[in-house]
Amino acid sequence: MLGVGKIAPRPAVTEDGGLTVRTTVHLSLTFDHRVADGVAAATLLESMVSRWQQTELWA
Repeated sequence: MLGVGKIAPRPAVTEDGGLTVRTTVHLSLTFDHRVADGVAAATLLESMVSRWQQTELWA
């Protein structure tokens, strides 16, 4: 089961250590270890995040 939180502006640390505001969303994945390996679940979430960060694909 995939839980998707509210999309909202939140404080974030930049690469140079400064603070900025970024629009973020929290994801939560629940799965049964008897059915799926944790590596598969982590790979799924990483893939989703990677695709969502490619804003040129949104249109």
